[in-house]
Order: sequence, then structure tokens, then C-alpha cells
Amino acid sequence: MNKRDPSPNHSEGQPPKSNYLPQFTRFFSAPLAKRLFSMSIKGAIWTLLLFLLLTNVALSNRGVASYFEATFRRISGGGAKQPNVLGTTSKSSNASPTIGDLKKQYDHWEKIVAELPDYRDGHFALATLAYQLGDTDVSMQHLMIVKEMDPNFPGLKQLEAVLVK
Repeated sequence: MNKRDPSPNHSEGQPPKSNYLPQFTRFFSAPLAKRLFSMSIKGAIWTLLLFLLLTNVALSNRGVASYFEATFRRISGGGAKQPNVLGTTSKSSNASPTIGDLKKQYDHWEKIVAELPDYRDGHFALATLAYQLGDTDVSMQHLMIVKEMDPNFPGLKQLEAVLVK
């Protein structure tokens, strides 16, 4: 009998059993690998679902989506003028807008509201621009549309107070 192999079959001409790193086979056994793989797949699926949910929520917000669009354009070098928060472009932030600039912005927002009639920010922008252009009736119409959509819209009460005066 061999000290390494206590089995009686060794003397009968059979090869000795190998006890080389028995913990290695236990550590990498098929059930353990299957459990680790399934846990990593479940974790990856949950991470992917969470990522998709958060990006869907973020991109459904028009402000976030336009921010990412503007960032992408800036990174890719598309265009010299960058859009501001309302989606319009301006040459200088210090200069007050001219009547022509206000009319261009008003036309721009009219196109957007024509495509998306439930876009309350667009109606509010139209109300503000109409007030700046001196058309208080149109401004009040767009303000009432905003009020129907969201009575707690920020800036609604201030613009309404200015228009009522």
C-alpha cells in the first residue's frame, strides 16, 4: 500500500487516485458555477431594467432631453449657436431682444404647440412672448390653456397678475 493512496486497489495494478487539490474541484463545481452565473445574470437584468427605467423617465422630461441634445451637439461640434433653455437661439445674453427676435421666437413656439397641443411649457412661452409683443388677448388665451393643464405651474400667477392689471 502506498502512503498517498490508502485504497487496496492500488496494489492490484490500478492507477492511484489523485488527491491533487480536492478543494479546487469543490470550489468550481457545476452547481456553484450555475448559481454564480444565475446570480450574475439576475443582477445584470435588474441593473439593465433600472437603467432603462431611469433613462425613460429622464428622457420623457422635455427639458432633460433637450439638455442631452444640446450637449451632444456641442460635443459633436454641430453649429456655432447653442440653444438656450427655451430652445431658441440668441447672439448675446446681455442684449434685450428686438421685436424681430421676439416674433421669430413666437413663430418657433407656435410651430411646436401646433405639433404638441398638450405642451404646457410651449403655451406658457407663447403667453410670455405675446405679452412682450403687446398682444395681451392672445397672451391671456395661452395662459388660460396653461391654467387648465396645470393650475400650479410656476410663473402662472405672476404672469396672470401682470395681465390682469
